[in-house]
Amino acid sequence: MWLWVISSSLLVIFLTQLFIVYLLLKRDKRMEAEKSVEQHNKLNEPLIEQEEDKDEMRRTVELQLLRIRNAVQKQAEGIHQKEMELAPKETIIPEGTLEVIYSKEKFNTIMTFMDTFNNYLNRFWYTKNGHLKTVFPGTPDNKESEAGRLIQRSHELCHEMDILLSSLFNRS
Repeated sequence: MWLWVISSSLLVIFLTQLFIVYLLLKRDKRMEAEKSVEQHNKLNEPLIEQEEDKDEMRRTVELQLLRIRNAVQKQAEGIHQKEMELAPKETIIPEGTLEVIYSKEKFNTIMTFMDTFNNYLNRFWYTKNGHLKTVFPGTPDNKESEAGRLIQRSHELCHEMDILLSSLFNRS
């Protein structure tokens, strides 16, 4: 009788251990499947985040370009030194990153825009010491005076910038 009780107890212990091993194996398979899904999501997630980051960087650059254009537009109406002081002189996103987030054509458009603006600054706004001018001799009505030439060039530059911006914003 004791032999029967001991053998029954051992059988119950053996079956319990077998069931525990089965549950552990099942859990390991489930964990591997979850890990696989997690790794798959991690691989795809940076691509999504990266594209979202690119879009955000594009919007930032485009807003900067519009801000520059608006500062130049102000000069076409009259001389506003503070606008030029506050206008961005370069894009906040480095050129190497711009090359990655834009097509070659749009990257070149941005570089042309910035070069044109910086040439305008150098020609009309910077002193020999590299500071922004605060005084422009002459009157805005006299196109032969420095003030008149600045306003005239600002009109022309706005038109050029509009063409470049429309090319950049063409999303095709």
